[in-house]
Amino acid sequence: MQPKSNVSDEQIVEAFKTTGNKTVAASLVGLSRRAFQHRIAKITAEETMRGSQRKLGNIHIPTLPSGEIDIRTLIDRRKAVFARKDKAAKARKLIPVKVRTNDPVAVVFIGDPHLDDDGTDLAALERDMEIIKRTPGMYAGCIGDIHNNWVGRLSHLWAHQETTQGQAWQLVEWFVKELREDWLFMVQGNHDNWSGVGDPLRWMQKQSNVTLTGDHAVRLALQFPNSQEVRIAARHDWPGGSMWNPTHAQLKSALMANHDHVIVSGHRHTGGYQMMRIPATGQLTHLLQLGSYKIHDEYADRLALLPRLISPSCTIIIDPKASELGLVRVEHDTESAADYLTWMRNRGT
Repeated sequence: MQPKSNVSDEQIVEAFKTTGNKTVAASLVGLSRRAFQHRIAKITAEETMRGSQRKLGNIHIPTLPSGEIDIRTLIDRRKAVFARKDKAAKARKLIPVKVRTNDPVAVVFIGDPHLDDDGTDLAALERDMEIIKRTPGMYAGCIGDIHNNWVGRLSHLWAHQETTQGQAWQLVEWFVKELREDWLFMVQGNHDNWSGVGDPLRWMQKQSNVTLTGDHAVRLALQFPNSQEVRIAARHDWPGGSMWNPTHAQLKSALMANHDHVIVSGHRHTGGYQMMRIPATGQLTHLLQLGSYKIHDEYADRLALLPRLISPSCTIIIDPKASELGLVRVEHDTESAADYLTWMRNRGT
């Protein structure tokens, strides 16, 4: 018998149901056994896609719920997700912050607080916070690692400090809310990010209207009415390091064509500062490595790391009406910075 090329699906199914044997059924419709098996597989796949539960002979092919969605819907959804993420990423490359005055302002960069650690000088931090709150024109930016936040394999370290996990979150909430009127930005450090999904810190930030936040970094441009702009690139940590230069990581970023006036980070619990003009860009840049309010560090003692702390915080004072050299000044003592800022704001009155 010559093979037939126009055998319908219905004829194939009927032959299989009648005989119950693929070889015999194939012979009846004039197909080879191999061609018949191929058609049966194709019919089964098509019927399954249509949600059919047709019985082929004594074989029952059920349609099981897969939980999957239509491919077109899935593709459209993925495109929409990317569009949102892409838009957000581009918007955060440089966040414009409008300053409503041409008077001098200051930003206190708060180094790693580690609020719940027994080695943290909480009195020094609270003193700096009080200075920020009472000084007009002075704002705060936290560089991350607000608390120890021991999780996972590090959870046993809670036993080595007097503050409990619950008390640690009390301190974090106090810290965030206490400066609710003064926050410019907050960066999450590696310790903060250990909380993962459902991080209470993010909820606390929203409750205190801390809108400029970042998992690792925040880059912003302070824009004054006289068209002056000061760009700040803040990260918990910049990549790179040198035992000879505490600000090597910031310098590396600047030399990679970073056009910011201030490049600052913490994380390493060491201090460093230098000002230099970057040859590739011509930008006069301040490179800041912040220390930490965690003064006594068992980990550093164990590794015999020599102390390199300058100050746990550092303040930049910005005068938008000054020349390039006077545009940004750096002060390591918060109280001295507040006094100088107040004098600058009142010198014309």
